[in-house]
Amino acid sequence: MAFELKQSGSFFRPGLIGRGLRLIMGLLFLFLISPVTAFRPGGVINIGDLNLWIGLAVTFLLADEVVNHGLGRAFGHGPRYALLGLLFLGSLGDYLINSVWWGEIVSVVVAAEILLILGYNGISFVVAAALAVPG
Repeated sequence: MAFELKQSGSFFRPGLIGRGLRLIMGLLFLFLISPVTAFRPGGVINIGDLNLWIGLAVTFLLADEVVNHGLGRAFGHGPRYALLGLLFLGSLGDYLINSVWWGEIVSVVVAAEILLILGYNGISFVVAAALAVPG
């Protein structure tokens, strides 16, 4: 998919519904990073938190779009596979070092993935809603 640049002012500013939806999505993304915000290196993320798993699923769904649009190149599903590979390598490292599949290494990987993808999108959606950015 090629990007097509539009002339300045060709998009209309969003109305109340568009701004409201952006604000809701941004706040939802920021809410989904809440299990990760309490994590400190050296510890382990609580895997019993449902928000963690929902946030991780949304992160995998958004990874392709965020990386492809952010870098301006079409990597296809490569970013999603890269995140899965990082999770696998983190789990394998935890198993080899600590004999557990979910430990400090995979917790750091999960925290980084969720914060980078959902944190970035959450903040950008809230700012776009506040400033009524077109597009």
